[in-house]
Amino acid sequence: MRRLGLSLGRWRPDVAVVLVPLLAILVLQYLSSRRLAEVELIAHQTTIARYLDAVTAGIRQMYENAAQEMLDVPGDVLAAKRFDDIARHFDSVDTSTARLLFAATLDGCLCLTRYFDPAAGTMSIGAEPDVEVVVLRASTLLRLRQQQWLDLDVSGLDVDEADPANRVVYRFVTGVDGNAIGLVGFVLDTDRFEGEFLPRAVAERLDQLPGGVPDNLIVRVSDPQGRVVTATHHGAGQADVLAARFDFVFRDWELSARSRHTAAARILESNAFSSWALTMTMSVSVIVGVLLTWRAAGRERRLSRVRNAFVANVSHELRTPLASIAVFGEFLRCGRVTSPEKVVEYGGHIEHESNRLRHLIDNVLDFARIESTAAEYRRDDAAIEDSVAAAVSAVDARRERDGFTILVTCPDSLLPAVRIDEEAMTRVFVNLLDNAMKYSGRSRRVRVDLSCRDDGVAVAVTDFGIGVAPDEQERIFHRFYRTTAPVDDGVAGTGLGLAIVRQVVHAHGGKVEVDSRPGRGATFTVVIPAAEASAVRENVGVSSAEDGPGMEAGARA
Repeated sequence: MRRLGLSLGRWRPDVAVVLVPLLAILVLQYLSSRRLAEVELIAHQTTIARYLDAVTAGIRQMYENAAQEMLDVPGDVLAAKRFDDIARHFDSVDTSTARLLFAATLDGCLCLTRYFDPAAGTMSIGAEPDVEVVVLRASTLLRLRQQQWLDLDVSGLDVDEADPANRVVYRFVTGVDGNAIGLVGFVLDTDRFEGEFLPRAVAERLDQLPGGVPDNLIVRVSDPQGRVVTATHHGAGQADVLAARFDFVFRDWELSARSRHTAAARILESNAFSSWALTMTMSVSVIVGVLLTWRAAGRERRLSRVRNAFVANVSHELRTPLASIAVFGEFLRCGRVTSPEKVVEYGGHIEHESNRLRHLIDNVLDFARIESTAAEYRRDDAAIEDSVAAAVSAVDARRERDGFTILVTCPDSLLPAVRIDEEAMTRVFVNLLDNAMKYSGRSRRVRVDLSCRDDGVAVAVTDFGIGVAPDEQERIFHRFYRTTAPVDDGVAGTGLGLAIVRQVVHAHGGKVEVDSRPGRGATFTVVIPAAEASAVRENVGVSSAEDGPGMEAGARA
């Protein structure tokens, strides 16, 4: 029995038209996500670098402004050695950045220096030795410049950080003739810088970052020994460190920024991957939807073809017996047949075609009941031989017409009773016998073997015809399926017989087996379990005399 193609088929160009653009979009989205992650990383690093520059620029501006204000001492005041006026000047300005201020004037080979303590507001002659060394070093530079041993710029601020404990900012003071006559400066208050000015500068610039303060960002300042002077968070942080150095005072300290928990590169890469994964998931969903839609559309097309073929086959199967019945009935009605022998012959043809028509209608009705799950079976304890005999009788007319011999064999021992719907089981064996005769090819032999198996009975229907290919032995039980063998092209049928056989047998708790090789025939075996209470029957025999025509007497294995 043959079905008109329900295979998935080969790749279709219309599917490629949909899938190729989707795959291209997926690849482009992936590349775009990677590129976007790179751009975002560059933008992130640029923002952090600008922040670090803003912090260092803020520190520079603060100390430059403080130096300009504190060291604004007129040259004539310093030349006249009016240190009291200089002390009053120091006391009148903001000296929060200075630990100690000083003023020094050169008088020949002598260097006269006074030190101002902003905390006490007093001017003194001496200071700490380390501070005096720094002031002496600056005075020496000025003296070398006066003696033209050194080309020294005296117009701006200078910083001496040779001694990290005593960092000095100073400027040279010039007279009306433009020659340097001394210097003024101050020693930086490092403790206040660490505890107040630096943390404030870091925090103020963080607040100015686009989007606010990143929770994942660690900003810290380290001295040359690696000691963390200040930090926004504790911990070493992750990779992708950006660093900068102060460019006016504390030039040996490093300002750095790094990720607190996860490196920014990893975050951006993860975001890019998440975006790409989401796009891929959506694309895969679209692809799956397209494939399912295409498959459903293909299935509908195949079902439409099957339905059309089924209607055509059923129409043909119905018209053929109806046409024969109409012709022979017309002959009888018109009186063209006068001999009794012809009347019997024509009546036999009408009966045969009527049985054929009834068998076709029964199959269609059985299939309709199976499809609607409305098939009900009235099962009683019965002998399987009775159903076999009824089936052989039902196909007797065709057997005689086509010249078939049906050999039925039973075991010598009694077969157990089975619990079956005899009418439904008879149609099972009618379908198997009809199928055997359809596909017998040139052979005109069919054999039916009854036997005991697995606490039940087995009925094997064997033909010696074209056989069934191994890859089709499961599909022939599907509705509408018919074998694809070339010799099957002229065999009429609806493709329902074996599907009905399997469904009915399964409903009775049995099974259907097929054993076949192409060109060697096929054996379909129906196995039905025995009834729970089997009745022992004394006389079980299937012969041509007792069970109807078409069965050879005494045919036993």
